[in-house]
Amino acid sequence: QLPDDRFMSGVLVSIDHLGVLTTVNAGHTDIIIFRDGTEQPASLNPDGPLLGVFPENMLHFEEENYQLQPGDRVLIFTDGIIEQKNKKNEMYKRNRLSDFVQKHLMNPNEQLLNSLLNDWKIFCDGTQPEDDITVLLVEYTG
Repeated sequence: QLPDDRFMSGVLVSIDHLGVLTTVNAGHTDIIIFRDGTEQPASLNPDGPLLGVFPENMLHFEEENYQLQPGDRVLIFTDGIIEQKNKKNEMYKRNRLSDFVQKHLMNPNEQLLNSLLNDWKIFCDGTQPEDDITVLLVEYTG
């Protein structure tokens, strides 16, 4: 149980043997799905409350499904990466994150993530993280 002044977000993602991604969200950032050949990535963000804010009997979570195709990449991240500010008090923002990944889809996942974190560090210009920084990139291969 969380103390009264604390809460947390969370996301549960599963991918079945047919490539159906199912997600449930508890106040977390959206999940972005990149598909080769498409300029606009898909965004999944089913409704769900933060954990620790409401009594258990008031919790209701919606499920969202998405059919993946081989080569699709699923990006899951915490708000700490997109809300981090640099010395000019500017946030990294979700659009910058998504645009960066979209522009670097030709790279293998490890290289793409390393490049993304390097871009984030350059943007932050030495400011210390104010929150947790987590990024997960999964490629569905079929």
